Amino acid sequence: MNSRRLSPQPISTPASLPYAGEVLPGLWVGKLMSTMHLANLAQKSTNVSPGSMDKVTVSVISILAAPAMIQLVTRALEEQRRLKNDSTNHVEDDRTPRINMEINHKVIPLRDNVDSDLTSMLPEALVAIDEALGIDDRRICLVHCAMGASRSVSVIVAYLLSRHSHTFNTFDEALRHVRTVRPQAMPNSGFEMELRKLIKK
Repeated sequence: MNSRRLSPQPISTPASLPYAGEVLPGLWVGKLMSTMHLANLAQKSTNVSPGSMDKVTVSVISILAAPAMIQLVTRALEEQRRLKNDSTNHVEDDRTPRINMEINHKVIPLRDNVDSDLTSMLPEALVAIDEALGIDDRRICLVHCAMGASRSVSVIVAYLLSRHSHTFNTFDEALRHVRTVRPQAMPNSGFEMELRKLIKK
């Protein structure tokens, strides 16, 4: 079993960036732009020194439906893999640490509509997060959508309620926690209704 998942500790000083926030150790929620800054997320979660040979496994879970957005994310991840493997490339943004990353990507299709079926895709999404985090502190997981406000937040709230129910007993508690690092978190009314129903089961 995933000991990292079974013994969560809410972060006392959570990391918050303009494009993403760390909800639990190693678990990030963000908008599309966050997929272009994986090294920053990895360093904040793992404290791996830039240039270190220690490998960090970064799993990106895209909650998207538009092909153009999925293609944009795919290209952003490919570019970061290329930079990691290009030892001759020394032109970097000084604000972006060079970290030895293995990048995995999973797309879970979902539109941000009030009548979209969030419930049916949650089992796959929650298992994907479990597998992404594992028990190794050198693993992080980024769950993102386009704006980092509705779809990705809904999946993260479901994760907190499902995997950390002893800490987060209600939808409101879980959402309040997410908003400490992602103030714009706002699941659409359809997703909120589905999540509130899940808690009653």
